Amino acid sequence: ASPSPRPSAAHRARTNPRWSAARAIAQGTPSGTPKVSETSVFREMDGTFSKARLYRECALIVGPPGIGKTTGLQEMSRPYPSIILITATSANGAKTPFFRFLADHISERTIHFRRHDRQPLHDLFLRMGETLQEELPDFAIAADESQNIQPDATRLLLDLNEFFGVPILLVGNPHTLKSTKANQE
Repeated sequence: ASPSPRPSAAHRARTNPRWSAARAIAQGTPSGTPKVSETSVFREMDGTFSKARLYRECALIVGPPGIGKTTGLQEMSRPYPSIILITATSANGAKTPFFRFLADHISERTIHFRRHDRQPLHDLFLRMGETLQEELPDFAIAADESQNIQPDATRLLLDLNEFFGVPILLVGNPHTLKSTKANQE
């Protein structure tokens, strides 16, 4: 007797309860591009980020691992070149590395903004904010895995919104709340 064939990825995604709340990746479109179907998680994230961009505010999306936050964020930002999507890691989550990392992403999209290695962080912050206002008025920042951003870097990121009106979306697991609470104290 031959072994039974292994279920397809689409079948496993449909039958796995963990994926029922997340965005399920289908087999693909004729062009070969994977098609991502919307779920309630994606619609909630999309609505939250759309409002943050419209009203030029900050938004926080928190959820357990595996529900589709990263996939949703990637799909939401794909059609908008004015959204910079960065993934925070333990290596770039501290204040200075995080802002230099962000500055490099901004310099790729602007004409006049360039980061200098020895530039003081305060000067870099002011130049970033001014550049975003002048050259990229529709610009927004989305930070995935934001629980890895240190509290002082989170504070500076939120200051970009407060002083320059840059919409900010922080996405991460429940530990993200600890970072934002530390900034309120």
